[in-house]
Amino acid sequence: MKIQYATGFSKRKNSTLRPTAAQLTEIDAYLKDDCSILNPVFDLQGVPDIASYIYVPDFRRYYFVSDTVHVTKDRTDKRCAVDVLATYKNEIGTYNADVEYAASSTNVLVPDPRNTPTLKIDEALSVAFDLTSYNFTTSPYTYIVGTVTDNGIKYCIMTAQELGTVCSTIYTTDFVQSLSNVIYDMKNIIASCIAIPYNPTKTVLVGGLMVGNTQLLSPAYYVDNRMVHVLQGVTVSVTFPDPGGLGYHSYLDHAPYTTGSLYLPYVGVVPLDLDIIAEDQQFIVDMYLDICTGDMVYRLSKITGDYIATYQGNCATQIPVSGTSLNNPMGALASGISAIGGVAQSIAGIASGNAALVGGGVANLAGSAMGMTQSLSLHTQVNGCISSAIGSQVGSVGKVMIYKRRPTEYNVNSAFKYISGLPYFKAATISTLSGYVKCSGASVPINGYDAERDAVNGYLNSGFYYE
Repeated sequence: MKIQYATGFSKRKNSTLRPTAAQLTEIDAYLKDDCSILNPVFDLQGVPDIASYIYVPDFRRYYFVSDTVHVTKDRTDKRCAVDVLATYKNEIGTYNADVEYAASSTNVLVPDPRNTPTLKIDEALSVAFDLTSYNFTTSPYTYIVGTVTDNGIKYCIMTAQELGTVCSTIYTTDFVQSLSNVIYDMKNIIASCIAIPYNPTKTVLVGGLMVGNTQLLSPAYYVDNRMVHVLQGVTVSVTFPDPGGLGYHSYLDHAPYTTGSLYLPYVGVVPLDLDIIAEDQQFIVDMYLDICTGDMVYRLSKITGDYIATYQGNCATQIPVSGTSLNNPMGALASGISAIGGVAQSIAGIASGNAALVGGGVANLAGSAMGMTQSLSLHTQVNGCISSAIGSQVGSVGKVMIYKRRPTEYNVNSAFKYISGLPYFKAATISTLSGYVKCSGASVPINGYDAERDAVNGYLNSGFYYE
């Protein structure tokens, strides 16, 4: 019978690669008795020992030479084992399989469960915005004093010196005496006082700041627009750690490999959903501020305008108004606290029309304290937020912090791809792929023996190279 042998032909055992016609030499061969067609033994003469691959046209099968035994000086036995992948390459190529991994895949966004993250962390920091560029300042603080007038509530804007003037006026005998007029004529009283690290636009208050018949401050200014859109569509570009030098967006930019957080001034550190922004690697920040309460809302959006998240905070510090010198305005908070309770409750009752308090006299309001003191009820602190103007001490610059846990294999689109393939997870005809392929549940119809069929399916389901 005729066989064809190849010398210098190299291939992987789990590969469909076949030798070319030019690589094969045809000779006569003798098939030894009592051997299997799957593992035949050929008696050959004049065939070099390095002949390691054989094709038998009569059997339509390719064989690996597993051993060479010298029978005589000129004759050798070539012991062979069928190469099922080369033999049934055509059947494999036309088979439509459920492919799990393929070197032909270019989709680096499908997570690869084989590529587990390690404990090695790379960190990147992106500066998002600086509130000091948007009229935020702590030198000096701005004080917002709320007054109830016959035209509704007016929020006056004051400096520390102006607030000190108001407090000194309140701590006079004449003012305490005139307070009886205020009790019966509730047109004008001080309702609240907060300190904010923001310099708002202001408008002149006609007649100055009045409490009862007493003018506390002139000229005085009030908040013209309490709702301010401070940050308007600020684009934040995100820098992802890239120690592997990939330079492209892949599943490694998502959890569990990559996580992120965002520092928002006066809110604190909040989680950042990188799965939403990883592709664009940028997002939009808007921030709205209520000047009269210090309430803040940050809104994060995609470049397309879709909302990502909102976060709440507060930048105001409640200031009790007292006769203490306000050279250190923040110190007034501590010095006034002891006299706040009863007076604040009494004024709140009068403002709401509580008959038991109206007309109760100066003693009911002043209590045991010589001065008038008052504080607006403290804001409910949002969990985790820095709910005070002191939050500026933590920083007024928004920052994005990104942490990437290095995967076992980082360069997934080069060497790793060709050795183990990339996730594919869809049906495909094998001949449309190349290189490494791994299937799931493959069952290729072949005109062969059960052992060959099992071997072919085993290779496809464990990973092979279609070449």
